[in-house]
Amino acid sequence: IKIDVENDTKSILFTQSNSDDWVLIASAELDGWNLEFQGIKEIQDITSDLKQRFNQFGLTGCFTFYRSKFSGNKINVYGGECEDSLNIIDSKGEIDTIFVDNAHSDGLDIDFSEINTSEIKISNAGNDCLDVSDGKYEFVSIKLTRCNDKGLSVGEQSILKNTKAKIDNAEIGVSSKDLSAVYLGSAKFNGVKTCIELKHKKQEFGGGYLKVDNLSCDGFKKIDDHSILVLGEI
Repeated sequence: IKIDVENDTKSILFTQSNSDDWVLIASAELDGWNLEFQGIKEIQDITSDLKQRFNQFGLTGCFTFYRSKFSGNKINVYGGECEDSLNIIDSKGEIDTIFVDNAHSDGLDIDFSEINTSEIKISNAGNDCLDVSDGKYEFVSIKLTRCNDKGLSVGEQSILKNTKAKIDNAEIGVSSKDLSAVYLGSAKFNGVKTCIELKHKKQEFGGGYLKVDNLSCDGFKKIDDHSILVLGEI
């Protein structure tokens, strides 16, 4: 993989030479750094089987951050034939913007982390656009477009707060499951078959919780007996 570092602007560009090239940034203090990952090419068929699910180190991301601290960062990811184009694991901090485009499977996957972000934009994902689990997350603005499965998926006892969400063209708008709690302010979904999915998926957990102040969506709602939906301001 090609790596270009600009110390003056605190920016790093990673460019694939082969479709199975990947990057891991571990135990880093990322104060003010802007990071970009450029896949080798645009994905032509996002529904085809993945060429790789795990690399030789058991990582599923093309661009992975592990046990790192964020502060005032911008992260851009384009392409990548991995299970996750961008994967953040066991990390903390504040990221200004995250942009992901043309993900072969999941656009952004965050696990075991505490992340605050001002703006997230993800488009053209072969599976979920945004998937978080087992953490605490605050996203001010999220815009998710053309998600082949879920726009926003929240699982495994996560707490997620979002001020404004816009999701266009997805099978499921937001899914909260396995003792996760999701709090949405304004949520506007277009071209979404199932607006809300709340369920108990894994045996060791329970149902999902979702509170949304203002929802605009013409699709269905799927809520199992273990889950709770609260609509409107209280």
